[in-house]
Amino acid sequence: MIPAQAYLPWKLSVSILHLIAALSSVLRVEYRRRTRRLWWDDYASIVSAIFGCFSIAITWLLLGRFDDSEHSQRLKIALSYMNQICFGFTIWWSRISLALAIVRITPVWSKTRSWVIGFICAFILIFVMHLVGIPVTCAMNTAWQYVKGDILICGPSYGVTIASLIS
Repeated sequence: MIPAQAYLPWKLSVSILHLIAALSSVLRVEYRRRTRRLWWDDYASIVSAIFGCFSIAITWLLLGRFDDSEHSQRLKIALSYMNQICFGFTIWWSRISLALAIVRITPVWSKTRSWVIGFICAFILIFVMHLVGIPVTCAMNTAWQYVKGDILICGPSYGVTIASLIS
């Protein structure tokens, strides 16, 4: 078993990494706006950066100290759901942004362009499946909600995990 660790270093390191990612996205979008070269990949990176910032706030709340009341338990469950949703948005919209950036540099006449557009559509479908699949799995399997501990995490089901790894 992993020994107990202080939460503050985890909060700070997660916050710093998320802030670096969000700031780099903001700088990228601002540069593209000034050069009048904004495109769909930039807008997709904005979505990812926004949910990355939400993830910072949720991490600080999730790693807070809670008592053993019913209200605290419900708050930890809600924070777990919000954390999973922010994680899904951050990861999948980053991937969609990268795929859109590839479309941007691919010539219109190239056969590769249609493949990349197909991958973008697949990424969007997988994102929607991830966004629906994990909360539904967590709502159906409620054993994780009654675990005594500081942090409640509902892990994805076996099927969702395999689908995420393949995608």
